[in-house]
Amino acid sequence: MQRIPFGIRHILVIICQSLGLLIVAFSTTVFASLTGVVFASLGAGIGAVNCLALSSHFPKSVIAMWSTGSGAAGITSSLSYAAFTEPHFAHFSTKTTLLIMLIIPFFYSIAYWIILDIPDTVHKIQILNPKTYLIKDVIVQKNVESNERKSADKIVETINSKENNTTPEIKNSEIVVIDKNDKKVLTFVGKLKLFVILRKFTFPIFLVYFAQFLINQGLVSNITMNSK
Repeated sequence: MQRIPFGIRHILVIICQSLGLLIVAFSTTVFASLTGVVFASLGAGIGAVNCLALSSHFPKSVIAMWSTGSGAAGITSSLSYAAFTEPHFAHFSTKTTLLIMLIIPFFYSIAYWIILDIPDTVHKIQILNPKTYLIKDVIVQKNVESNERKSADKIVETINSKENNTTPEIKNSEIVVIDKNDKKVLTFVGKLKLFVILRKFTFPIFLVYFAQFLINQGLVSNITMNSK
């Protein structure tokens, strides 16, 4: 996955999100509706992992922002769908509501390519240069010590300096260096004990995701599907 630039991943997320909404909106069978749900789920899953990986190139405070946004997304999406379809509010049909939701992938693309100030450590693709669509080399380094902030995917370029006998420069390019430290393998019981030790962090996360999925499951029964 680290060979795929973040720009390509965002394009994939936008395509999955858009396809999911369009397929469900125009579906006439249960199979077509479920196919749209699959694409929407892929977009949501890849998008969450992609944003979390991208956060390693920013300050640690970004993690709190990401988790807050993820938790609020479930509540916001459910309330917006209810407002659009409620007879006493917008009173739109399910199809119209899903088509309106296509604005979300649009805002998603605007946030990444226009609003976000992408740091130099992130590999940038060039539309007219297909060679930048894939990161060619991945170098794994263990126990790398540095005073600078470490990131999961550092994009560096090693310039051939044998002729000049100069120190290689660090720039954007097609080489990914991953700092990898040896980690202790925990057993299942050990993971449970760690869960209890970190309960002040894990319990709030549990409540957020429990509420999010509870809201989503409660909303499923209100989604109408034409199975004819």
